[in-house]
Amino acid sequence: VLVAAVASPSSVSSGINAEYGDSRSPKQLNKINTELADVQRIMVQNIEDVIQRGEQLSVLDSKANNLSMMSQQYKKESHQLNINAQQWKYIACGVGFILLFLFLRYWVF
Repeated sequence: VLVAAVASPSSVSSGINAEYGDSRSPKQLNKINTELADVQRIMVQNIEDVIQRGEQLSVLDSKANNLSMMSQQYKKESHQLNINAQQWKYIACGVGFILLFLFLRYWVF
């Protein structure tokens, strides 16, 4: 059984008071403001990193789509080239048989 410990608001405020003392003193307010500024800076950096990763993923997605289209085009063109090569082989064989027939017909017999 998993039991989650939840801090009560009074324990949170007592923890803040223990760490910062009187939060109304200028020294403690400056300390709190400095820490808040650090947290804000870190959060802004994290958000910028997420945006940059999103842009990189967008670029990667467009490259993948382009590669997919190019591979489909390559498949069609290679299939057509194979058909053309096969046709030229049949044509060459046909011409060879015709020449052989003509040679045998007129020179041998």
